Amino acid sequence: MSDSSDFRLDGRVAIVTGGASGIGYETVKALQDSGAQTAIVDINPERGQKAAKELDTAFFQADLTKSEQVKKVADQVQDIASNNAGIAYNVPSEDCSDEDWLRVININLNAVFFLLPRVRQDHASAREGQYNQHRFHVRHRFEHPTTAIRL
Repeated sequence: MSDSSDFRLDGRVAIVTGGASGIGYETVKALQDSGAQTAIVDINPERGQKAAKELDTAFFQADLTKSEQVKKVADQVQDIASNNAGIAYNVPSEDCSDEDWLRVININLNAVFFLLPRVRQDHASAREGQYNQHRFHVRHRFEHPTTAIRL
């Protein structure tokens, strides 16, 4: 894994979904360490505001399973969208309700599906169709690669 000084995002603006905790929070820190300006998107306003204050960044409250809220988030994306919003229920599958299962699918799968094509569509004309997938590594608590879409 390369040193963060080798990977610079100076002048770029990154929106991080699920940025109020876990991998999303660490992604915000890694992006900031690489020079990017950041904004957190999270469904939980209390955690989002707390994380934004700790990281000295902006916060947008949104439920990414709602198309009208996805549109508002996509409109804020300038350079980088990093999808980290996700949930899990730590129960045996036989104890997982249909409602809980569908909530996991809606947040972990559908939210990504809804957001990235919208971001791509909104930015294709502005960037003359440039759309590159870029991998970067979070080097803080998590030694876990994540994928961001760089426009």
